[in-house]
This record gives sequence, C-alpha cells and structure tokens, in this order.
Amino acid sequence: MGGQRFRLLSNERQHDGLNIAEVELIEAEVSSPLPDKYQAMRSMLANILDDLGRLYETQDRALSDAVWVTYRFLEILPIDLEQKQLSLESSDTAARLRLVDELLDAARVRRVAD
Repeated sequence: MGGQRFRLLSNERQHDGLNIAEVELIEAEVSSPLPDKYQAMRSMLANILDDLGRLYETQDRALSDAVWVTYRFLEILPIDLEQKQLSLESSDTAARLRLVDELLDAARVRRVAD
C-alpha cells in the first residue's frame, strides 16, 4: 500500500527507460471518527478485507477512522478510474463518505434486482 500522498509536478523518461519525477508531498489528513450514520461500513469493510486475504492481512486496520475507511473502499470498489483518482486526491472526507455510501447503495440495489 502507498505510504504518503503526493502530487506529480513533472516527469520525464530518460533514454535508458528510467522515469524521473518531481513530486510535492501532500500532508496526511487528520484522522476523524466514522460518523454513526456510516457505522455499517465498518463491519462491511472488515469482512471484505478478510475475504481479500493476503493483500490486506498485514496492514493495520483503522476501522473507526473515516479517512482510512474511505480510502480503503475507494481502492477496492469497481468505479470509473477518473472518479477514483479524483476521490483519492480529495482531502474532503465527508464527500468521500457520501460517495462510498452512494456506491454501496447502488451495489445493493443491483444485487437485489438480480
């Protein structure tokens, strides 16, 4: 898993194939408690991560942290890559929570319809 978010300022590929980039580190978001309204996400994500096995088994889990929960859901949910990138770049935890909630609701509706 990635360590810290960053913004790509410039990049170039050298003749030997080596990619060189200039980046700006983005400050980590301050942890915030998962609001009561979204508590179901906590157990749902825990179950999903258990099912994914090795990829997430060694990662510390912060299932009470809204920032951590939204980033994990955005990593694994099958959403449009542009929307995923914009959401992962965002520092608006509340907006990411709403997006994840909408995506999960849409998945439930599709599942019931099938």
